[in-house]
Amino acid sequence: MSEDALHEQLLQHQQDDDDQEREEDDDDEEEEEEEEGENDDEDEDDDTPNMPHSLSLQMQELFGGLIPSGGNRFRTILANLKSSDDPTMQLIALQELAEILSVSSEDTLAGSFSNEGFVKELVRIMKGPEELVTDGGDMDQDMMLALAMSEGFGAGNPEVMLLACRCICNLLDAMPTAVTSVVFHGAIRVLCQKLKSIQYIDLAEQALYALEKIAAQLPRAVVHESGLSAALMYFDFFSIHAQRTALRTAANCMRGIDLESFPQVLEVTPTLMNTISYPDRTVVELTCVCWVRISESYRSHRESLERTIQVSLLQTLSGLIPVPGNTNAVRPATFQDILRIFRASAKGSPLLALELIHLNLIESFYQILTGSNQVPEPGQVPTHINLDVKWKDTIPPMMKTIVDLIPSLPRGGMFSTRRFKEHASSRRTGDDLALDPRVILFKEKPKTMLSINTILIPLVLDIYVSTVNLRVRQLITHGLVKIIHYSDVDTLSQVLQTLSFSSFLSGILTRQEHPALLVDALYQCELLSDKMPTIYHSLFEREGVLHEIELISKLPFEQSNSSDPTPTEESDAATNTDGDRQESEDEDRSANQRSPDSEANRAERTANLARRLIERNELAAILRNRYDISRGGLSDQEKGIGKGSTRKYIIQLAQNFIEKYNASEANTVAGANLKDIQRFTEALKEPSEADPLSHQTLIELSSYLRAMGISSFELINSGLIKALLSYLTDQQQGFKSSLEDRHRTFEQVFVEQVDIDKEGNNALKKLVYRLQELLGRFEAFEVVMPLESSSDTARNPIGMLAKQLRLKLTGRGEGIPNTFQQLMVSTHAVATFRVLEEYLLGRIVASCFDEEDDDDDEEEEEEEEEEEEEHLLFEHAEEEEEIDEDGDTIMTDAVIIKDSHSEEEEHEDEEEEEEEGNPSTSVDAPKEAENGSSSSSNSSSNQAQKKKEGEWEIRFYVRETLISNDTTIYAAVHQYESQSDQVQQRSIWTSAYPISFERVWVTQEEKHKQDDNQPVCQLANIEQPKELKEDSVCLDAIRLLKALSEFISARPDGINAQDFINRKLTAKMNRQLEEPLTVASSCLPRWSYWLMSVAPFLFPFETRYLFIQSTSFGYSRLISRWQSLQMRNNTQNGPRDDGHHQQQQPLLGRMERQKVRIMRSQILESAIKILDLFGSSPAVLEIEYTDEEGTGLGPTLEFYASASKEFCKHSINVWYGSVKSETGYLDVPQGLFPKSLSGQRTGKSAKKIINIFKTLGRFVAKALLDFRIIDIPFNAAFFKVVFDEAKPSPELLKEIDPVLATSLNTLQEYVNQKQAIYQDDTKTNEEKIKAVERLTVDEAKIEDLCLDFTLPGDSTYELKKNGAEIPVTLQNVEEYLNLLQDTIAGSGIRQQIDAFKEGFNGLFAIDDLKLLTCSELVALFGKSQEDWSYATLADTIKADHGFTMESQAIKHLLQVLSEFTEEERRQFLQFTTGSPRLPIGGWKVLRPVFTVVRKVPEAPMVSDDYLPSVMTCANYLKMPEYSSKQVMREKLVKSMTEGQNSFLLS
Repeated sequence: MSEDALHEQLLQHQQDDDDQEREEDDDDEEEEEEEEGENDDEDEDDDTPNMPHSLSLQMQELFGGLIPSGGNRFRTILANLKSSDDPTMQLIALQELAEILSVSSEDTLAGSFSNEGFVKELVRIMKGPEELVTDGGDMDQDMMLALAMSEGFGAGNPEVMLLACRCICNLLDAMPTAVTSVVFHGAIRVLCQKLKSIQYIDLAEQALYALEKIAAQLPRAVVHESGLSAALMYFDFFSIHAQRTALRTAANCMRGIDLESFPQVLEVTPTLMNTISYPDRTVVELTCVCWVRISESYRSHRESLERTIQVSLLQTLSGLIPVPGNTNAVRPATFQDILRIFRASAKGSPLLALELIHLNLIESFYQILTGSNQVPEPGQVPTHINLDVKWKDTIPPMMKTIVDLIPSLPRGGMFSTRRFKEHASSRRTGDDLALDPRVILFKEKPKTMLSINTILIPLVLDIYVSTVNLRVRQLITHGLVKIIHYSDVDTLSQVLQTLSFSSFLSGILTRQEHPALLVDALYQCELLSDKMPTIYHSLFEREGVLHEIELISKLPFEQSNSSDPTPTEESDAATNTDGDRQESEDEDRSANQRSPDSEANRAERTANLARRLIERNELAAILRNRYDISRGGLSDQEKGIGKGSTRKYIIQLAQNFIEKYNASEANTVAGANLKDIQRFTEALKEPSEADPLSHQTLIELSSYLRAMGISSFELINSGLIKALLSYLTDQQQGFKSSLEDRHRTFEQVFVEQVDIDKEGNNALKKLVYRLQELLGRFEAFEVVMPLESSSDTARNPIGMLAKQLRLKLTGRGEGIPNTFQQLMVSTHAVATFRVLEEYLLGRIVASCFDEEDDDDDEEEEEEEEEEEEEHLLFEHAEEEEEIDEDGDTIMTDAVIIKDSHSEEEEHEDEEEEEEEGNPSTSVDAPKEAENGSSSSSNSSSNQAQKKKEGEWEIRFYVRETLISNDTTIYAAVHQYESQSDQVQQRSIWTSAYPISFERVWVTQEEKHKQDDNQPVCQLANIEQPKELKEDSVCLDAIRLLKALSEFISARPDGINAQDFINRKLTAKMNRQLEEPLTVASSCLPRWSYWLMSVAPFLFPFETRYLFIQSTSFGYSRLISRWQSLQMRNNTQNGPRDDGHHQQQQPLLGRMERQKVRIMRSQILESAIKILDLFGSSPAVLEIEYTDEEGTGLGPTLEFYASASKEFCKHSINVWYGSVKSETGYLDVPQGLFPKSLSGQRTGKSAKKIINIFKTLGRFVAKALLDFRIIDIPFNAAFFKVVFDEAKPSPELLKEIDPVLATSLNTLQEYVNQKQAIYQDDTKTNEEKIKAVERLTVDEAKIEDLCLDFTLPGDSTYELKKNGAEIPVTLQNVEEYLNLLQDTIAGSGIRQQIDAFKEGFNGLFAIDDLKLLTCSELVALFGKSQEDWSYATLADTIKADHGFTMESQAIKHLLQVLSEFTEEERRQFLQFTTGSPRLPIGGWKVLRPVFTVVRKVPEAPMVSDDYLPSVMTCANYLKMPEYSSKQVMREKLVKSMTEGQNSFLLS
C-alpha cells in the first residue's frame, strides 16, 4: 500500500474517532457536572452544551485567569496522555493541552502544571513506535502496517506526534524555564530523530520550531545531541519560513560550539556555503550570523579556522558588502556581521588575511566610506576626502579589520616594553613574523604596499580628524605604526610627500588625549626619523614635534600628588593594557598567546590596584572601571601620559628619541624660517611711513606662504596670528590707516591677485588650513553626556529617552489638599513639567469637587486607594484616538474649507474633541479640568465663568529656583546635580529628587502677556565658554578665522566656505547632537551655542541645520524626529531582532495632526485661511482634497508645492517686477523680492499685501517645522534685508535688479563728475557752473534721460510728493538716487518685511535662521542644484516587487531619468513625490526611499498598454515592464504631464 493511501485511511479513521470523541466528550461533561456541581463557573459553562469544552476552557483562561479546577483538568489530561490503550483519548488530550498552553503564561501555569510529568509523556509519545518495533522481534511489514492503521502502536499516529511536538513548543513559549525538563527527558534526541528521518514534513518542521526554542536557551545541549547537523540536514526540503527557522536554530547552536563539535560544524558548512547565495535576504542574513559565530569561535585555533573559512566564502562575502553600485549589497546590520567575519579571519589566520588583501578589501572599504566609485591609483594620493556619514557606525569595525589585515608588529626590538630595562632579557626579534605570507608579499611586491598606503593613510587621517571616538583613534594610530614599519622608504616618500603627517603627529603630542596615542605617536616619530631623517628632521622642528617631545622627555617619572589630590592607579591598568597591546597588537588576544610571566605580573598589578582603591574608599572608581558607568569623557587619570610604568615608558621613549635626534648629522634650517615670519609680524604691527597699509609686507607674506608654507608651530611662536588679527579687526589703534582700507588691501593681495601653487592651493588657503590645525589641536570642548549613561545605552543613545526619573513633589501654600502635600511620582526623563502641571491640576480640581459634592463617591474612593508612587505616562495612552500607521501621531477631526469667505464650517466636530478622556485614569484629564469639564453642570458653568477671569497654574521650584513648565524632568535633575557641592554617589535613576510646587491663580491679563511673548532666539546673549580663556591660541584662531571668512570668494581659484569648515569641531558637534536626552532637555554645553553664534562658518550646512532642528523646532518635533530615526534604524537591524527592539521602544509622545480638506480651485485662499487658523498651532498640517481619495503625505506635499506656485503669481502683485494684469507665474532670474508699497496705499489693497506676507512667513515657518518642501525662488537680498544685514545701497540694488543698477551707475557717474568739478580749485565758480552745465556721460546730458521722481516702471509710484512733476537734474540727482534705493530696498518694503517676520516668529524665532547663509536659505526654499547622474540614481533608487537593480526596465528608467531636462525633472518629482524638487541633500536623503515596483498587466492587455502610476505618500512608482526605452520615456512623459493635480486610486 502506498504512503498516500495509508495517509488517507489514517485520516478517515481519525475522522471516525472525532465523531466518537464528541459523543464521549458530552458524556464526560455530564459526569463532571455531577461531580463538580458546586462550582459556579463550571455551572455557567454547562449551560452552553454546544460549546466545545476546549474553547470554554480557553475563554476562561483568557478572561478569568486559571479556573479553580485547573489542577484537576491537568490531571485528567495527563491521565489520558498516559493511556496507551485509547489513542482517541490521547489525541483529544493533546489537542486540549495544546490549546491551553497556547493561551497560558508562566503565572497561570504555576502551581497547577507538572512540568516533569507532562514533558515525560510528551517525549514518550513523540518517540513513536520505535520501541515497539524493537520489541516486536521478527514482525513483518504487513503486521506493522496493520498495527499502525489500528493504532496498535499507540503513538504511531503522525497527528499524535505532531500534536505532542506542538505541545512542547507551546510549553516553551508559555514557560521558558521548562526547557531543563525538556532536555532532561531526552526531547532533543527525539526532535533530532524526527528531523533526520523526515517521514512527515509537518512533523519535521514542528520539531524544528521546538529545537529552535531549546537552542535559544541551551545551545550546548542541542549541539551535544547533533542538533546542529539535524537542523540543516534537509534544509532544501523546508518551506522558506522553516528554512529561516532552521538557520536561526543553527545560529543559536553556534553559540555553543567548541573543538569537540568541530566535526559537526564541518558537516554543515556546505549547506551554509549554499545558503549564503540564496535570493531570500533573511536567509542570507541568518547565514552571516552563523558564519560570524563559527569564525569567532575558532579564531584562536588557526587550523580549524582555515578548514571552515574557505577562500570561496570570503569571495562571496566580499560580493555582499555595500560598495556603491552593488545591487546585492546587504543591510547595514548584516554588513557589520560580515566585518566581524573578516576580522576574525584576519586575526586568526595570516593566510586568510592575505586572501582578503588579494580581494581588495581595503579598496572596498575606501569606496564605502567615501561613496566613491573610483579608487586612487598607487602613488596618486587624494588631497581631500569626503566621508559618507551614512556609514559612520561601521567605522570602528572597519578599523579593527584593517588593523588586523596588516601583519603584527615584532614583539622585540623597539616595540618591546622591556627595551629600557637595565637587565632586559633577550627576546624574540620577530623571526616568527618573517614567515608571515603578508610580510613576504610586501617585500616581494612593494607596489601592493604602495597601493594600500595610497588608499589607507589619507583615509585614516581623515577619519581621525572627523571622529571623537577614542577607541577609533587608538586603532588608527596603531594601524599607522604597522604601516610605517612594513613600508620601505620609497613607498613612504611617494605617499607622505603631499600629506601633513608631521603636523598630525604634533597634534597628538600636544593634546595628550591618552597614553596609548602618545606611545603610537612616538613610535611613528622614531620610525620616520630612522627611515627618512633628511626630510622629517626638518619637518619635526618646523611643526613643533621636536618641541613637544622635548617637553615630554623633561617630565619626572613620578607625578606629584599636588596636581591630583585624589589620585588612583586606575589608569595604570588601562594604559598597561595598551602598552601590552603594542607588544602583541590586540586587546582581546587569547590566553595561549600570553606568557606566564606576563600573566603573573598582570595578576599582581590587578591585586595591588584593587587593594589601593579599596583602602582609599574609591568605590566610584571601582564601579567605573568594572561597569563603565561613566562615559561622558575621559577621566583625569586617563588623560595625559598616564602614571606608573606607562608614564615612565613614554618619557623614556621621548628621551631616546631626543638622544638619537641630537646624535644625527642631519642639519635643519627651521630656525631661519621662524625668523622670516617674525619679520613679517613686526612689519604688520608697526607699518612704515612709506607703506602705512603694509601692502608690500602682505605681498611678501603671500609669496612666502605660497612658496615655503607655514606650520602651526611657527604661527604660534612667531606672533603672526595676533598681528593679522589686529590688522583685520582693530580700528585706528596703532595703525596709520583705516580698517576699511586695510580690508581692501588684504583683499587685493590675498583674494584678487591669486597665485596657485602646484598643489592647487593659494596663500590664504594655506593660512586657513594651519589655523584649522591649531584650532583642532588646542580646543578643549567636552561633549556633555547624560548623567550616568550606562554602557548598555552606548550603542543606542535613543534608549535613554525611555528611562524614568523619580520625583518627590512637595506642595506648599494654600489650595493644596492634604493628599497632595507629599507625592512620589515616576515619569519619563524627557517629559516636561507641563505634563506634571496637567496631572496635578486635574487631581487637585477633582479633589476640590469631591469635597464640595458628596455625590461623587466613586471618584473619592479612587483617590483614597491611590498608590504612594504614581507612574505618569507621557504618551496619551488612555484616550480613544485615531493613530496613523507610524503610531506616533494623533489625528484630530477634519476641518473642511470650502469657501475662502466661510468661517462657520471650520470646527464642525470641535465639541466632540473636548469630550474625550477620563480624569481618573489619564494624564490628559487635567486638560478637561482646566477647560471646566465636570460631571456636574453647575460646577462646569462656574468653572467656565472663572475661566474668563483667569485660571490656576502650577509653578515648580528646584532649590527655591523657579523653573519653566516647558523644562524637561531631566533638565531639572541636571540643574539639581550641577548645583550640588557633593560628589554624586547614587544613581540618578534610583534617587528621588525633591521638587516643590505651588498653585497660583493667573489672571487673563497676565496670561495674555505670557502668550504674547515673542519666541526667543536660541543664540541671543550667549556668554563665552569657560574653555576659552582670553589671549588663548584657540580663541585667537577662531577670531582670525572669523575675520578671514569675510573674504570668501566666488572665484573658482579663490577660498571658499568649505575651507573654513573644521572637521574636528563638526564631529564633536554632531556627537553632541546625537544625545537626545541632553538635546531634548536643553542641556547642551555653552560652547555649542557660542560657536554656532560666533563662528557658524566652522560647521557645514547639515550640522547647522541639524542644530536649528534640535534647538528651535520645539520639544514635540524633536521627540518625534528621534522616534522616526529609531524606527528607521530598527528596519535596518538583522533578523536576530525580529521586532524585539520595536517592542522595547515605547512611544514617548505622539505628534498631533490637524487634517484639513480643501478645494483645488482655491489653493491660495485656503492656504491663507488654514494658516490663520492653525499657523501657530503645534499640530502638523495634513491636507486632503475634496472629491479625491488621496490622503497622507502625498496630497500634503502637493499642497505645499501648489501654494508655493500661488505665491509666485503675477496677479497677487506683491513681488518686484510683477504686473497685476498679467497671468501666469513670475519668472525672475535673480529671485523674488518684495515690491515697494507706496506710502499713499493705506486702504484694503495695502492691508491685503501685508497679510499675504504675514501668511507667507507662517507658510515658510510651518514648512520648516513640518519638514515639508516648498518651491519659492527667493532672492538672496530678501533674507539680507530680513536679517537687517544690508541697508539700501547700490550693491544691494544690483542683486535685486542688475539692469536698473547699471542705469543708476550711470547717474552716479554724473554725481562723481559734478563733485570732481566742484572740488577743482583751479576753476572759478563761474567756470564750475558752466562745466556742470556742459557735463555729459556717454555724450548725453542728464536732462536727455527725461527722468522724474517716480519709480522706474511704475509712473504711479511717486518717490516724493508731486514727484511726477519734478524732473531729475544735476542739482537733485543725489536725492533721486537715495530715494530710489530707499524705496526699492528700504522703507518701501519695510511693512512687508515686518509682516513676514511677524508671521514667521509666530512659530519660532526667525533669527535662529541666521546660522544659515542667504544663499543656503535660497536653496532651502527654492532654487538648488540637484544630482541626477546615473550613478547617483543607481545608488539611491530601490527596486522591489518584481524588479531588481539588474532588471532591464530599471536600467532603462535610470537612463531616462538621467537624460531629463530641468523642467522634466520637476514634473517627474511632482508626479511621483508631490513636490517639484528634492529635499536638501538630494536623492540620498529622500524619505521614504524612492522605490520602483512592477505593475503586472491583465490579459489580454500587455505592458505597453499601461501608464505608470504612483503612491506619493510612499514615493512608490508602479511601472510596467515596457518593451523599450523609448516607450518607457513616452509613457512617463504622458503620465507626468496629464496625471498631475489629482489623487485617485490606481
